[in-house]
Amino acid sequence: MSIRAGLESMHFACCYEKSRPSSQFFSTQVFPDRLAYEESRYALNWFCRDFIMQWPSHSLAVRLTAGIVSIILFVYALAGLALYQSKHQHELRAVTTTENLARSLAINVSGILDKVDVGLFAITSEVERQMAVGGINGALLNGFLTQQQVQIRDCEGLWVADEKGDVPWGTIMTAGKITNITDREYFQRLHENSHLGMVVSKPVIGRTTKTWSVLLSRRINNADGSFAGVALGSLRMMEYFSNMFSTIDVGKHGVIAIRDDEMALIVRYPTVANESGQVGARLVSAKATEATRSSPEAGSYTAVTPVDGIERLYTYRKIANYPLYVFVAKSTDDFLVPWRKEVDITLLLLAVFTLAILVFTRTSYRRETESRRAKKMELFRTAFRTSPDSQFITCLEDGRILEVNDGFTPVFGWTREDTTGKTVFDIDIWRYPEERHTSVRLLRQNEYFIDREAEFVSKDGRTWPGLVSAHVMTLNDTLCIQAIIRDISDRKAAEQQIQKLSFSDQLTGLPNRRLFMDRLEQALISSARHQWIGALMFVDLDDFKSINETLGHGQGDLFLNEIAQRLRRCVREGDTVARLGGDKFAFILENQSTHLQAAASHAENIGKKTLLEIGQPYQLCTSTLHRTCSIGITLFGEQNEDASEPLKRAELAMYQAKACGRNILRFFDPKMQAIVSARIALEDGLREAIKQHRILLHYQPQVTDEGRITGVEALVRWKNLRDGMISPAEFIPLAETTGLIFPLGQQVLIMACQQLAVWAERSGFSHLSIAVNVSTRQFNQDDFVEQIRSVLNHSGANPHRLKLEITESMLVSNVEDVIAKMNALKSIGVGFSLDDFGTGYSSLSYLKRLPLDQLKIDQGFVRDILVDPNDAAIAKTVVALASSMSLSVIAEGVETRAQRDMLAAIGCHNYQGYLFGRPMDIDALEDFIEGGIDLVRLDRSVDRNK
Repeated sequence: MSIRAGLESMHFACCYEKSRPSSQFFSTQVFPDRLAYEESRYALNWFCRDFIMQWPSHSLAVRLTAGIVSIILFVYALAGLALYQSKHQHELRAVTTTENLARSLAINVSGILDKVDVGLFAITSEVERQMAVGGINGALLNGFLTQQQVQIRDCEGLWVADEKGDVPWGTIMTAGKITNITDREYFQRLHENSHLGMVVSKPVIGRTTKTWSVLLSRRINNADGSFAGVALGSLRMMEYFSNMFSTIDVGKHGVIAIRDDEMALIVRYPTVANESGQVGARLVSAKATEATRSSPEAGSYTAVTPVDGIERLYTYRKIANYPLYVFVAKSTDDFLVPWRKEVDITLLLLAVFTLAILVFTRTSYRRETESRRAKKMELFRTAFRTSPDSQFITCLEDGRILEVNDGFTPVFGWTREDTTGKTVFDIDIWRYPEERHTSVRLLRQNEYFIDREAEFVSKDGRTWPGLVSAHVMTLNDTLCIQAIIRDISDRKAAEQQIQKLSFSDQLTGLPNRRLFMDRLEQALISSARHQWIGALMFVDLDDFKSINETLGHGQGDLFLNEIAQRLRRCVREGDTVARLGGDKFAFILENQSTHLQAAASHAENIGKKTLLEIGQPYQLCTSTLHRTCSIGITLFGEQNEDASEPLKRAELAMYQAKACGRNILRFFDPKMQAIVSARIALEDGLREAIKQHRILLHYQPQVTDEGRITGVEALVRWKNLRDGMISPAEFIPLAETTGLIFPLGQQVLIMACQQLAVWAERSGFSHLSIAVNVSTRQFNQDDFVEQIRSVLNHSGANPHRLKLEITESMLVSNVEDVIAKMNALKSIGVGFSLDDFGTGYSSLSYLKRLPLDQLKIDQGFVRDILVDPNDAAIAKTVVALASSMSLSVIAEGVETRAQRDMLAAIGCHNYQGYLFGRPMDIDALEDFIEGGIDLVRLDRSVDRNK
């Protein structure tokens, strides 16, 4: 029986109109020639599942149910993800709010403690002065304490204790009673240590005030430096800070607290009645202790409070220079209220969505079930006849060909009449008959569908690779195989070409980096298995760039081809020579030796041979070239490692060879790896610090010889969260070489201009200028002038108060561009100071053209100005030059009165240095400026610090 008769006898024959001509039934438009092979296979698979195998009708319901469930689960997952992200955003906003509050409160508390420290310092100075001139005058000292009490309103009381711990003087005294404090911990610490500054006590009940207080104390010294007593002040943290905290909104269940470094409670708002909420209590969650130990400066965590059992988000920050922490907490129930409303709305929408999609699915399923049966028969007939791929149906048992489609003849050359009724062995379409047997065996083993590649033979004897997809079907109770065969000759050729391009360098034909890394990985595995030592050589040509620039890239390619040929001659047949890119090549020397020294010696010989080979002259066009290379070598096989490690070592060794003069080879030195790793870690840390805005500015005052502060110099500081303060001498050169100097310099300019805008509104500060150092790379940017203008416009700073410090190195190249940029900025009011004058390149012909305002005498000349006549002469010359050019002059690095007097004698009347103030943060600077400058005290302080 023919395949057509068999199909008509199936129970799907109702879909087939016997009276309809076959030319109308088999539409030639359903599967045009451009149909992809995968679409044909999909149609075949569909027919196999739903038509030939006659799956039960409930399979559609199963698939629809699975699809609908998948959609619902997907929507639920999206909703859950959205709710999770929303909750995360609420938590982030809460963290940001508490961090800002903690930072603000820490600054306020630090400012209060700093003011008390200044007052205590004044008291100790007064006591030491009275002892130096004949003894303490009690009435005078009590009056001084009262005066300081008025100035330090934050203190409840001020006292002075003698060396025995008795407290005879103070603003609050018990009549007829002298209090003794020798048993107090702060008194004992100050008695035993002469170098301590202000000491903050644990919470104690004051013996005079009879209330919980924190006592702040400073040591008093005799003229010989011995212990003479302490000055102390009492700070009633509970009353003072409870009033402050009550004005801050942290939610219904929020908490603000101050604790010492041992987690003893100092103040808490709101207060609680039980003992855990009293001053001195140490009841905190384990997370609080763990967090402050792991990150002692600042941090956040979520914990359930032992005091009241409420879960809160805590943010803490250490108060600068003092053993105190500020804790700000918001209850999770408070800041997640909006999120819980979102959850309710989302659940309601999901319920409505689920109901709607279930109703839609039920309706769609009914319509689909009714239409599928009518289409299956027509689809199979059309797909089979019109498919551009070769299709045929054979009997599973004897291999008889029952039907072939219209695409079979163009590929195999056999017509339908030639094949129908014959077996596949009669027409011999399989090049290797065992491949057909294997396919049939797989189908017999109940493998419903197979995809395999095989070799086929056309009628004219042409052999070609094909992809066969086949499945078992039943026709008239006979098991048959329907097969689809596609000629994949073009695809195989393309795969071979892709394989070649993927693993070979197109210019030289050498293995590329991808193949090289694969072979290196195999070499590492082999060396570990057989216990032999191999070598990896990294070869980099010296000054290859000049060939491309002078002779062109075409000649450069010819040169690289010649290099590749020479490198092949330097190694054995089994070794690998690869081009990693550009002018970089690499060798893998396998099966060297089981002994390290022998392997190293062999690799060294190969390296020397390579140096000699590369050093031979080259004939390109009419030019004879001489070029060299630098080689880095590392051995592998001593340890288990991935392929990137020896390559990294060999490259580092190559760069060491470059640094040692080129045309040499170097073996890897582990010290190079440590240096590079440390530099990478420092660069990553600096990059993150700039990104997170953790760069700080400290300011050093610039003063006249009368002690008047005219401005400050902004000095960049970086406090690493792990290593603390990093010296600018370490990270500024790194920023210069990596390009991080651009965002770093931009941040410094923004912070300085913002500070100028703040000072402009404050009396006593509006006259100050800020000097900002500008690097050569930063200044050479094309848009540098626009950057300065933009920063000034956005900050609102007065450009006449901004001074840019440039160095003489900027004048070495492109001086005309430097002058043009300086004039453009000068026109809007920005000033310029020539920093480190006299230490580098100086040309008076260019100097007189620069719109400078000031010359700065380098601290190297100031340091030895009293003992080195040359330094004194240079400083005097700089002053005279500045005077002749109508420029101001300032000396940096002034540390003693003698240096200042010497500079004043030669005509320099502006100074910067430790004598007048160290670099300090903005709060300390403002307090310093408000306090004024006492040159005698500062001179003594500098000498003592030394």
